[in-house]
Amino acid sequence: MEPEFSIEGIKDHVISVHITDESSTIDDIAEVCVDYGNENVEVPNELNIALGYKETGIFPMGVYTVNEVTIQGPPKTLLIKAHATNLRISLKAKVSKEWHQITIENLVKEIAQKHGYGYKVAEEFKDILIPHINQIDESDISLLTKIAI
Repeated sequence: MEPEFSIEGIKDHVISVHITDESSTIDDIAEVCVDYGNENVEVPNELNIALGYKETGIFPMGVYTVNEVTIQGPPKTLLIKAHATNLRISLKAKVSKEWHQITIENLVKEIAQKHGYGYKVAEEFKDILIPHINQIDESDISLLTKIAI
């Protein structure tokens, strides 16, 4: 399969893209190397990155806020480092709550709606009942990750 990607504003200059998918409480990191040889490249404040394959299509990886741009060379390149901005701060806030007799779909729905996200649960998991789970001083994203594992 042939890799494909999209990064608005700089795609024609991109040499490589590396995304580090961090644990639920740490921001993901993107590093993009850009050809800076013959012309000025205007680096946007945010990178909207999608990755995939020409045969299957590309999928959004998130929006990343540019933190650092380093000129390297030769050859003349820019290394752009950016952190994910796709998680709302409230999703990482510590919460204490007891969940009783709730399906996975309803738990995911409640958390997603609380933070302004849409949600989707695979058919085979929707009706699984969680008899009881404690969320003690734990972020909602951490709870969702724990349930997913």
